[in-house]
Amino acid sequence: MEKFRRKNLNCGCCGCDFYTWEEYIDQDQDKGFGICHECQEDAEERNNEILDKSVKLIIGALNSVNSEKLKAMPLEKQRYVAAKAHEKGMFTWEIGGKR
Repeated sequence: MEKFRRKNLNCGCCGCDFYTWEEYIDQDQDKGFGICHECQEDAEERNNEILDKSVKLIIGALNSVNSEKLKAMPLEKQRYVAAKAHEKGMFTWEIGGKR
């Protein structure tokens, strides 16, 4: 197993200097850049907000039986269903307008 090596990087989001930690997963950034712990938490929070809104849209579009099944699932499973719907292109987005 390869030994963990701390790296000093610049955050591609907020610009701060930070050191990587053992559980750090390299981000798709330029050399010398990454995403600091705080910005990673912010991104995860935003992702969960989007998934939670998506779950509500899905529940509203389902028939009552399937709607109740989805509501009965644990939150993480509901978010998984919403993420899969996004991956399959079941949602469309329009920037700066309404659909």
